[in-house]
Amino acid sequence: MRRRTFLTAVAFGSIIGRSVSAQEIVPPQPQRVLFTITGINARTNAESLGTLLSALVANAVPVNLVVDSGDSPTPLWQGSEIGRLLARYFESFPGLIDVVAWCPDLGQEAPYQAARAAQKVRQSLVDILYGPSGPGLSRQPLLSIACKSPLDSPAASATLSAGFRTVIALPDNGLPVEARLDLQGVLSLLGGEVLRVEEAATALSRNLPGLQRHFIFAAGDVTRTATDVLFAAARDIGRILKAAALDLSMVSDLASAVQMRTDGGFRRRVVLHLLEPTPADPLAMAHLAALQDMLRAEKILFSTGPDITGSIAAGTGDLSYWVPLAIVKSDRPDQGLMLGTFAKEPLSLALPGSVAADDMRFGVVVKPVVGGRRITGLAAQAELNIPVLAYFGAVGEEPFPDQRDLETLEDGVLLVAASALSEPALRTAFLHAIRPIVARTETRMMSLATYCAETLPQDLLLPTLLLTRAKRLKPVPPATGILSAERAELLEDAQSAWAYFSDNTIRSTGLCPATMTLGTRPSADFLAASMWEIGSHVNALIAAVDLGLIPDEDFADRIKRLLRTVERASRKRLVLPPETINAQSGKGTTRFNSFDTGRLMISLGRLNRHRLAPAGLDALVASWDFAQVIIDRRLHSYRGKQMIEDFASNYTDYVAAGMRLWGFDVASPFDDFARVATADDEARLLAATVAFGPLGAEPSLLYLIEMEPSPSASFLADCLDALQSRLAKESGVPAAASETPLDRFPWFTYQGYDLSKFTDPWIVQFAGEDGTTVTDISGTSLRAISSKAAYLWHAVRPNAYSTRLIDSLRHQARTKSGFKSALYFTAQTATTNYADLNTNAVILQSIAHILTKG
Repeated sequence: MRRRTFLTAVAFGSIIGRSVSAQEIVPPQPQRVLFTITGINARTNAESLGTLLSALVANAVPVNLVVDSGDSPTPLWQGSEIGRLLARYFESFPGLIDVVAWCPDLGQEAPYQAARAAQKVRQSLVDILYGPSGPGLSRQPLLSIACKSPLDSPAASATLSAGFRTVIALPDNGLPVEARLDLQGVLSLLGGEVLRVEEAATALSRNLPGLQRHFIFAAGDVTRTATDVLFAAARDIGRILKAAALDLSMVSDLASAVQMRTDGGFRRRVVLHLLEPTPADPLAMAHLAALQDMLRAEKILFSTGPDITGSIAAGTGDLSYWVPLAIVKSDRPDQGLMLGTFAKEPLSLALPGSVAADDMRFGVVVKPVVGGRRITGLAAQAELNIPVLAYFGAVGEEPFPDQRDLETLEDGVLLVAASALSEPALRTAFLHAIRPIVARTETRMMSLATYCAETLPQDLLLPTLLLTRAKRLKPVPPATGILSAERAELLEDAQSAWAYFSDNTIRSTGLCPATMTLGTRPSADFLAASMWEIGSHVNALIAAVDLGLIPDEDFADRIKRLLRTVERASRKRLVLPPETINAQSGKGTTRFNSFDTGRLMISLGRLNRHRLAPAGLDALVASWDFAQVIIDRRLHSYRGKQMIEDFASNYTDYVAAGMRLWGFDVASPFDDFARVATADDEARLLAATVAFGPLGAEPSLLYLIEMEPSPSASFLADCLDALQSRLAKESGVPAAASETPLDRFPWFTYQGYDLSKFTDPWIVQFAGEDGTTVTDISGTSLRAISSKAAYLWHAVRPNAYSTRLIDSLRHQARTKSGFKSALYFTAQTATTNYADLNTNAVILQSIAHILTKG
């Protein structure tokens, strides 16, 4: 039966109507009425609910049943009385009873999380109705989901991936009814009148304006209402609706039957996918070609992909494809992320090694699942499960499925084992079987790739997530040793980086200026050394002695002088390392910076574990009064005579890890990511990261060469590697972004990647005159390849691009007195005779990590 539709234009919908002459009489549109019972759960009285349902059905009143399948103290289960009642009515009275999934917080979720939440509640609800061990193949599709108001449009659109077409936003109190259709064909129904069942007839009798009305009943109220009252209420509602139907003033609908008209009809997505036989069987390939020719002749869209050796129907084979995707540019400001496909791209099975190492596209693993209506949607590993509506030519089964399976209103795949349709008569019969589907005006036939592009959640972080996860399908690079020529080059790089310290260390303090102007007479530009830079200096000394650049005695003397200066400068009102120390005088400020001190603590921890660890390090750290700046487990900085919390930052996890090395209990915003085992975890981590700012080499890559790798730092390193490799392939110029000094205004920048801007993620930020963060909008002139970030990349995730990049830096940024800080990306020129402590220290660290593995 065709769906009834709302004939109204809202949001992006448009009415396709015929022209009307002056003599014609156009009847008014009937008011559409919905009835919904909410809060059905294990505590709902089955007898009361059954009484009301039987009365509503007897009076031909359609009703939506919102079922809470969540983890309540007594969750619903398949064998429960309520579960059996719901399944019986849902299957027995199509068109009158609709079961609606309940996902309370859906409306405010980001699109990815909304898609995952929708998939979970679908699975839970199908388990209640049909049992988790069964095939989950109901004749009645689950097309509606409900949540609390308010409802964001991107969250509503995201439920499409789980097979939902209608989202009902239920208010706590009455709100005007609004219908909203998005570009993906998902209808949001907002608002309604919250009342008791026995009040509905009176409310229905009131002639209120509007094209829609929505009456919302609570299951708890139904439980507390007498049986005779329920019967009478249902009878009165039915009587009013029957009378209204005679003059077309009012019509009642189910939520799943409510659709808007867009371009003349509802879009149901059906994929026709042909399984390719092995190319080694030329006869079977000829049969496939004949079938393809027949489909093209009838202009039926389809896709093809390799078959597997196991039995799909029996569940002994895992049919998964990797579908590469692209971002489509849109001129519409209201259009979010639009995904496109590579039309002529052959699909490949999603197997390890199936994605080429130099393929820098993002893509999704898609699984056509026989009996997959239970698990329809985006799974925990960001795999898209699509239900197989019918399987033609399955071995050991009838070649053509039950026609009722083809008439379902769900989206899904028609899977065809083309090798089984070897006879012309079978191919003709196949075409005859699918023609009714193709002919339906609401059906759009499409390829598997197009289905993915249209139904995946429009989450701006999704491309970055999928790009990073593609690494799992790429060949594992072979383990190779370091060639003698490469070792010699790296040691020459290390000698250059060490020259910054050997040439510029001030003996009386043991410190170096933060930046230097190189030349025939080098000069210090900035004498104030932060604790971040002093921590880098300690790491540089460790690397230098480990690489054999300095003898043990020189190392010990340099460390002694440096630590003595830090200790003296710490004896202020706050007995803590100061924010900066003048490298020449050794005097420190009265301010305290938690981020910079965190890096110092990491370097001191590394020093304390080194074979040449000096005596007294534990006592020095113990003398610092961190209790003043660790408040409620969160680190604070001290400046402007006040404590300032330093928690919401991409640096906090790195710094917290450094404090924990010394036994301090410090919280991190990434504490929830002790395990990053699924795409769900990764998506949450990306969302947390982008909320704090751009992702650069520091601190994520520093974390991996200075401490035991954490799951969050490891994943973010993979993400950074994938983004930089992709940008390098697109532009032809490898680059690595991080915080870096420049030789012109604004002199110091924080550079990295906005993970939500996939096509152009590189952003540049700096401190404005008032101390606020300024994002550069002048173009790309300030984009600079950080010399230290390049070596970090090569140390942590080496590849062909990182190799090319450090080779370029050797020629343009390496001098006898140290590496220049950066290479301007567009001009491909280095900062003019400008070098800094951090750059050369991190280059030394990175080389030591490569040659000695830390």
